[in-house]
Amino acid sequence: MKDDEWWDNFPAALRPAYAFGEVNEPISLYKGELEIEKNQRITQGNGEVYLKWFPYPQIEFKLSSNRSLIGYDTGETKLKLTEIQGLVKVCISRFDRNSRFNETLNQTQDSIEVWGRPTEPIIIGSGNYLAYIKFHLTNFHQLFGSGKSVFVSENFSKTVIERVVFEAGVWRVTIDQLDRVSERLNPLKFQGGYAVTHVGKLEKNDQTVFAANEARDFLEAFSYFLSFVRGFRVSPTLLVGYNVTEEEVWKEWTSSNSDSWKSVDSWAWSVPGTSLKNAFPGFWQWWQDWGKSAKLAIYWYLHSNRNAGGTEGSIILAQAALELLSWVELVEKGSITEKDFNKGGRFNSTSRKINQLLKECGIPQDIPSEFIELAEFESQLHHSNNNGAYAFVELRNSITHSEPNNRSRFTNTSAEAIQEAWILGLWYVEMVILKLCDYNESYFNRIQKVGYSGDLKYVPWK
Repeated sequence: MKDDEWWDNFPAALRPAYAFGEVNEPISLYKGELEIEKNQRITQGNGEVYLKWFPYPQIEFKLSSNRSLIGYDTGETKLKLTEIQGLVKVCISRFDRNSRFNETLNQTQDSIEVWGRPTEPIIIGSGNYLAYIKFHLTNFHQLFGSGKSVFVSENFSKTVIERVVFEAGVWRVTIDQLDRVSERLNPLKFQGGYAVTHVGKLEKNDQTVFAANEARDFLEAFSYFLSFVRGFRVSPTLLVGYNVTEEEVWKEWTSSNSDSWKSVDSWAWSVPGTSLKNAFPGFWQWWQDWGKSAKLAIYWYLHSNRNAGGTEGSIILAQAALELLSWVELVEKGSITEKDFNKGGRFNSTSRKINQLLKECGIPQDIPSEFIELAEFESQLHHSNNNGAYAFVELRNSITHSEPNNRSRFTNTSAEAIQEAWILGLWYVEMVILKLCDYNESYFNRIQKVGYSGDLKYVPWK
């Protein structure tokens, strides 16, 4: 087979809708004429709308004008993107007013620079009759694709790109990794921040057209799935809609809730793209079945995984997720009565509830052999039985409950035991959610202390 014929086996890689610079550099979305209307006075000039990353991802604008007709006050007003007929409510955050003497005209001329941000999404176009929506992902890890695509550079060199295609319900999502993504990720590991790493395409399975609003619920679920995969918040951003003739007919620019880069563990490290693809239909079913409870469980998990409240606070967050998962699965979806579940019933302690959840999910209840310090902590408890949930909950109680015996227990607990409890709690949350999503393939086991991200194991109920 000739080289050209070999390359023809791959579809063309998805390309970003916008030009990206270096890591953490703003992304320009619009350059041209801008118009601000405030107090029935209009200031026109040239400017730019851009996505700025810090202190969090948000849309901003800057306008420069030789006509200084707006007053000195900041606050809400309207911004018109003249060349694309966009009109949006904005808040002026600051401005600089300058005066200089023009010797040719023998007069003083004023100029002004205005900065601000939209108070609502900037939406260009109706969003109807879309063939597909292109979006961008930040800080997602490298994929081991279930498929491939080919990227052709400006000098016509060709590169194979990792691709994963997800399908659930009536939707199909294609994710392509950007070429040389490792070069974009390396600076983040040292300085943090943001970089666009992947491009996505959302379309209907049957190739029929749709409205942007039809896709919002699915995109939210997919965002939470990607976040669960990555270990911190990842959200599709800078959405662009195309019609059946591949023309851009719709755009949405809005702030993103994606997290800044942080090195965290995740069950999905080095998991093949085929397995990620197979996990999504079950996640989508779980998401639809559990509604807001699924969203809240992942919310607690993500904040705990990022160590948002320090190790001790993250233990509390992990238990919040486990208590929620226990209640919904055992009571709302299961056969245990509310009376039995609450105090006075046979599940009259949090550890018993979590143990029952683990038992029904086929997840081991013993303390992992790797966690020597946590096992030592548990051995000193009144009802010691080498039980992981019991050790986890009692350590959490020693953090949150103020009785003298709890304070004494906590201050005498080693840092290693606290760290192991946090890791165990996160592992429980990951395993329970994967079981609820009917996932039966490999995962990265965060419990192992010796190894690397390529060391995968099958889920314990396999």
